Amino acid sequence: LYGFTIRYAMVLHRMTLAGAMVDLPTYQSIAHDVEAQRSNLLDKLKKAGAILGKGNFDPGNDHHLRAVLYDVLKLDVLERTKKAKLPSVDRDTLQSLAERYTGGTRGFLDSLIMFSRVDKLYTTYTEGLNQLIHWGDGKGWLPFNFMALGARTGRRSSFLPNSQNWPKNVRKMIRSRWEGGSILEADYRKLEPRILAYLAKSDKLLTYFTTGGGYIDIAHDLFRTVVTDGTPLYRAVKCIVLGVHYDERTDKMASELWKEGIRF
Repeated sequence: LYGFTIRYAMVLHRMTLAGAMVDLPTYQSIAHDVEAQRSNLLDKLKKAGAILGKGNFDPGNDHHLRAVLYDVLKLDVLERTKKAKLPSVDRDTLQSLAERYTGGTRGFLDSLIMFSRVDKLYTTYTEGLNQLIHWGDGKGWLPFNFMALGARTGRRSSFLPNSQNWPKNVRKMIRSRWEGGSILEADYRKLEPRILAYLAKSDKLLTYFTTGGGYIDIAHDLFRTVVTDGTPLYRAVKCIVLGVHYDERTDKMASELWKEGIRF
């Protein structure tokens, strides 16, 4: 384990030094679209805030959101922040609120949710990345920072920028560092449940995730139904299996499923 950890850390260090190459035209196209969406939504929400009596309304300001949602519109308080115990205004709470209301209130909440998504793209993957990329000659170099033991689960983590779970449309900006080159995708699919099955000495589970249908077989055992990859129920089964694997608390798992729009 000691030798493996050292070699693993050095691989991550080489990945840090290598970084990734960004295609400038693709980046500019993505940034232009995101900025346009953000600007349109921001203008729309500011006008809505003015109608509600908040002329300086900023949808990216939590205090402004609380004032409009809970003081002006008198919406139900579903969640509170952990430290200050203030009414929550994060995207998941907005989504839960949107499911409770109709008409103009629902439309306003839907616009806030969309702005939250677009603003995340803007601050993290366009304007945010632009400050980290070293540009030159139609492309840019984006350095990464990896930590071998940064996550509680033992997985590697990254920061400035976070190199994991990029939106699919954003990933298109990454290109090969060589002209005419290709990027190899090397992903150990369903690795965790295979390890879990091996350690648990479960031949049935190991068969499911080596030669069988994986989560589809699990879904058949759990719900006696056939599910399709990418559907909410498929994601629910995956969340349950991995949650059990990582000893996730019941309330935490329920919260993660709720965020995925899954209701049991």
